[in-house]
Amino acid sequence: ELRAQQYEIKPVLTKLFSSAHFYHLSNRAATIKSPAQLIVQTVRQYGTPPRQLSALAGACDLMGQDLFQPPNVKGWDGGRTWINTSTLFVRQNVAIYLLTGKRPDVYDWENDETRFNPEPLLAGATTPGAMVDRLISVSLAAPPHPERRAALVSFLESQAQARATEHSRAVAVIALITALPEYQLA
Repeated sequence: ELRAQQYEIKPVLTKLFSSAHFYHLSNRAATIKSPAQLIVQTVRQYGTPPRQLSALAGACDLMGQDLFQPPNVKGWDGGRTWINTSTLFVRQNVAIYLLTGKRPDVYDWENDETRFNPEPLLAGATTPGAMVDRLISVSLAAPPHPERRAALVSFLESQAQARATEHSRAVAVIALITALPEYQLA
């Protein structure tokens, strides 16, 4: 195709990005997010407030991606090397930090008080099932296993019965979604 286009890149990329194969479900959720990708995607998907850049860079380092310091010219190996018992813990903590401003490594008075507003994400979703479906559509590259979705809906229903605020319910279910195996995939 590149030869047919006389080595013009633009028509080749246009054809590639408009191909149905490019957007096929089998190509979604096929790779593990790098630490930087995980953080940037979480911020962009949820519209979290700005947090301390040094804390986020430190989290990337703890997850094995020292920003601007690749191990060699090829860069990081990526893939399954991003996931182990230590990095999963950090991945979840960084998501909670982005959502709540709370860091596990500092005193409470050092935490960021800026509140995350999940309301724009939930516009029009009035039932626990609709809320979960809306958040899943924003959060995951591929649908989760039906049992996981049901567990999220059940959690929201139990929180409603416990009279938790809508804000705390939304933040809690988003935190649970970020802990799903599917959330680790791009």
